[in-house]
Amino acid sequence: MASSVFSLQGATIATAIEVFLIVKLATGIDIGLRWIALSVFSINCAIVILYNTIVHPDFISPLRNIAGPKWSLPRITVHRLSSSSTQGELLLQMARETPNDGIVALREFTRRRLLVTKPHVLADVLVHRYQDFEKPENMRRFLRNLVGDGLLMLEGEAHKFMRRSTNPAFNFRRIKDLYPMMWKNSLAFREVLEADLRAQSPAADTPQGSAEVTHWANKITLNIIGNSLLGKDLNVFGGREDRLVKSYEVVFDPSKEMLLYFVLSAWFSHRLANALPWRMRRVFKETTGTLKSICVQMARDRREEIKKGAQHVDILTQLIKLEVFSDDELGDQLLTFLAAGHDTTALTLTWACYLLALDPALQGTLRKEVRDNLPSYTQGESAGDLSADELAGIMERLPLLNGVISETLRLYPTVPVSIRTAVRDTTLGGQPIPKDTEILLSPWVINRSHELWGADADSFRPERWISSVVPDGHGGAEGAKEGEKHNGGTATEGLWYKPNYTGGASSNYDFLTFLHGPRSCIGQTFARAELRCLLAAMISHFEWTLDMDPKDVIPSGAITIKPQNGLHLKLRVAK
Repeated sequence: MASSVFSLQGATIATAIEVFLIVKLATGIDIGLRWIALSVFSINCAIVILYNTIVHPDFISPLRNIAGPKWSLPRITVHRLSSSSTQGELLLQMARETPNDGIVALREFTRRRLLVTKPHVLADVLVHRYQDFEKPENMRRFLRNLVGDGLLMLEGEAHKFMRRSTNPAFNFRRIKDLYPMMWKNSLAFREVLEADLRAQSPAADTPQGSAEVTHWANKITLNIIGNSLLGKDLNVFGGREDRLVKSYEVVFDPSKEMLLYFVLSAWFSHRLANALPWRMRRVFKETTGTLKSICVQMARDRREEIKKGAQHVDILTQLIKLEVFSDDELGDQLLTFLAAGHDTTALTLTWACYLLALDPALQGTLRKEVRDNLPSYTQGESAGDLSADELAGIMERLPLLNGVISETLRLYPTVPVSIRTAVRDTTLGGQPIPKDTEILLSPWVINRSHELWGADADSFRPERWISSVVPDGHGGAEGAKEGEKHNGGTATEGLWYKPNYTGGASSNYDFLTFLHGPRSCIGQTFARAELRCLLAAMISHFEWTLDMDPKDVIPSGAITIKPQNGLHLKLRVAK
């Protein structure tokens, strides 16, 4: 009731009533009606502003006692407009400087956004009360243009149905079967990189040169998702320009102009961003429209092929065979998987290359691990005599490879901040949460929490994700047999080492890169498999250092996190 009264609409209605009463009761006063109305309306607006900025948030709101950082509003505003680094870094600073019980209040004009900082509150948002929280409408309005009205955008029963329908495409059996395809693409990626290095140093005995890794990574991950989703090789390294590839290059352009458009649309108002007379509005609209039309046409073509008896095993074919989606709806699902499935993995590979560039010794250790366990086809051969299960088994048990990937995912979650809005009055960790309250979930904050990960939470330590197994005093063949009981691994000086997927954390909610619960990332197993193949192919064949000043590697972005100035590496073929 109070929120309706103390609003612009309430002030307008109150002004009309008050002016009517003044005119009726104040007879004999020679004051113009316009002046009376303007004065009364100004007073009412001042009261509304006072109520919404001070009275309600500080004395009435159930959120009034939640601790918050000082000067949060100017810091957040300046940070968003400058886009100098990821929003997650600012939120991390605020969380660390504010003593809290799992929730930090961020004051923004007339409202308070709540930042979740601890696992027990995350469990409420993501699992126990997940139906009480949805993505904000403005964010959905913007993202719908980019990823379609698919799995990421759906809510309620529609989301449950789509999740059940697509789960089989991402189960463990399906992912294992994809390893040979992923490895083949990884080798093609490596060959193109080497050819580029040879072109830069035609007279050198060892090919070497410079490469901007994000550009190359986006191409190969798009090709891999194209194979998995569409059963189609997009020929990203071919001579011809695929319309799909070209469109994604435009929409994921890391230019400051595109980044500003994303920031305005996602964090402020998509309608405002589209109302401004600038080129990016037209470019974004035309490019996303092209992407949607391509995906819808792909769905139509595949439906016709299936009617004619063609056999396919990709995700699109599985969705068509459900016989519940129109071509337009299928186009939305394709948009979702193509956008979410290639950019995020490409960026994780980019950040892994960055972290390894800072540690040549670690590079050498990882290279030895990969070459020792994949001795033949790290040198350029295909999967050879290994089955998909054998290839997957080798990749999944390499401790350092998996440790590097997990630690990269922890330090550089590709979506550093996610927003939810309470769609009804609810509670979080016992704290009453009014309807329409916005909740910030930040993998960047959780994954770097000193409380959860220790004083070295900001340090790159792949060994967090490696467990040692003592083979009961046995060595040699007996030790090897004992090691096999622990799901494989590698042996060093009598100890067996194997990957773990906790990093030493005490709760599942300490690692938030893929979220948790019914809205967790459906493609996380796929992403890890793809990263294993791509990083193994690169590290086995190349060694690299930064080809730019480390201080210029700035994590930035409105939705996903990428190097603001690109990631430029000096690469050479390793001996």
